[in-house]
Amino acid sequence: MGMASAFIPSWSKFYYLRVKRNGIWVQEKTAIHKNSVDADRRLKVIVHTASAEEAAGPATASAGWVWVPRFLKAQFSGSPKTQIRYAEAWSAMEMYLLEKRIYGPTEVTHDTCLHYPEWRENPPKDIMKASTWNTALTELKVFSRILSHAVHQGMISANPCFRLGLRRRDTKIKPEITNEEQEIIEERLQSERKWMMECWTVAMCQGVRLGETNCPLSRIDLTLNTISVIGKGKKVHTGPLHPDVRKLALEAKATGRDTLISELPRKASLRWGKFFRKIGMRHLTFHSTRVTVVTRLARSGASKSQVMAYVGHASEAVNDVYLRLSSPDVAHLGNLLHAGKPTAKKKGSRGASRAPIRAKRRSPASKSQRASSSARKIAKRPAPVRVQGA
Repeated sequence: MGMASAFIPSWSKFYYLRVKRNGIWVQEKTAIHKNSVDADRRLKVIVHTASAEEAAGPATASAGWVWVPRFLKAQFSGSPKTQIRYAEAWSAMEMYLLEKRIYGPTEVTHDTCLHYPEWRENPPKDIMKASTWNTALTELKVFSRILSHAVHQGMISANPCFRLGLRRRDTKIKPEITNEEQEIIEERLQSERKWMMECWTVAMCQGVRLGETNCPLSRIDLTLNTISVIGKGKKVHTGPLHPDVRKLALEAKATGRDTLISELPRKASLRWGKFFRKIGMRHLTFHSTRVTVVTRLARSGASKSQVMAYVGHASEAVNDVYLRLSSPDVAHLGNLLHAGKPTAKKKGSRGASRAPIRAKRRSPASKSQRASSSARKIAKRPAPVRVQGA
């Protein structure tokens, strides 16, 4: 029995899949470029899937996982970034299903989904890299959406991934970048690719996310000195343009670029992670730049509303997550307590404070006294006037 295999034709830069469909060997082009960083892992998924479907036969293959990539592509055709994230989540989930020999929705159980986070934290090294518990929950969320579609299509009667009861774990707090660390980072960036320094400048000056640094020049108004970025949920945030970012925009415009950054490669966050590890700052991530901007603005005396308007936070609760103020930042508040304390005045001086006059405490009245007092009050009340015919 033949098995599926992958190869690169001499005329193409993409991998092709050699697989038997309905008893006939065919060659199908994949979307995996030969220079792709994760080409080996993705090829293993495709080859394993095709081989399993070939071994199971046409009946099982038609109800397997072949339809999932088309479903994700159709669901998020208007949001390329979301489509990529969901495709990557499904790629990891598919490796788990293949390793467990689960070839279709009908074979998925509740326990299959419950055991996935533990497997994701420690998968076989020859299959894929380990990830965090919270990442696994995000991938399960994607898988639940896929299984819901399988329910709607009549492949299964219920979604076994629904309401698993798994909770997210507390994540490590992203630290603020100190002035000393910033100097070292900017010095080391001089020997890196140009886009990394450009990306760093925009993030440290505007407080934007990594994907928002590559802002189109059409969203930068040099007359009004503003920059508009598309954030989460496709919400547009317009903020003041920092002088350093303005210089970068003028440079990009002079070179004929359409975007603020010369290039922003796919999975740029991984590139930044490798960079921070290389310079001995494993505790930092690129998102630490946003934390740093929010903290420095708050430390300088900016109000919450001003900080939110600058970086584009939707609420004070979100803004508070980014604050990294420490004891030295609020040490001066103790002096404010002393400044607001009233000073003691000398005895006999003009305007000296006098002892407060205490009201005499009355003895509690008896029940009979209270009753007679109430009766007297009722007697003093005027009689109600009756209107004739009312």
